Amino acid sequence: MGEIFVIVLGAIFVLLGILMIVNLIRDRKLCTYPVDAKVADVIITKRKGRGKATVRTAVFEYYFEGKVYRIKDNVGTNEKKYHTDDIVELYIEPEKPEHFYCPKNDMNTYTGIVVFIFMGVLAIGSCIFIANA
Repeated sequence: MGEIFVIVLGAIFVLLGILMIVNLIRDRKLCTYPVDAKVADVIITKRKGRGKATVRTAVFEYYFEGKVYRIKDNVGTNEKKYHTDDIVELYIEPEKPEHFYCPKNDMNTYTGIVVFIFMGVLAIGSCIFIANA
């Protein structure tokens, strides 16, 4: 019974990795219009507990067709990657300008994809290995 749980959990991890890949491809396909965005703010969230991690999330501000957009990044990091008043190139979806893709976040996304898929394959593989031993 425990093996089934681990296999299902592994499959969920692999699926999450695949969904991240699909989302990245979709964002790159839809978000084609480059804009220079200013980092208007960096939101710092301190997590309590054992990890006590500090997560920094940028808030971007950019102009498109005479309107100002102020959008929070969808990727938080513990690195000091962004500083207030930095200029960052974003790609926005012209039909939905609040939807953007930030190439500077690619490494975090790739890391997440690799970790999810690796953990899933490791969980599934270990169950198969143990079952055949």
